Amino acid sequence: MLLLTMIHSISLKQSNQSILSVLATHQSEKNYENKAIKHATFSNNKIKLSYFKLSSKKYFKSQTQIDIRTTRS
Repeated sequence: MLLLTMIHSISLKQSNQSILSVLATHQSEKNYENKAIKHATFSNNKIKLSYFKLSSKKYFKSQTQIDIRTTRS
């Protein structure tokens, strides 16, 4: 399972299979909680992540969307 603190930058190769391989992470000064990515999809310049969030030693399902129009290469 890929654990991360925050998504820092993303570059895509137009296929859903490449999304997870190009995610970059870094430590944030805001102390983001650890998340484990379960699934990622790409459509309309957005990545939709389904992930498990670690809280009190238990994982909870959650989702987020990232607009990649400004980070696309």
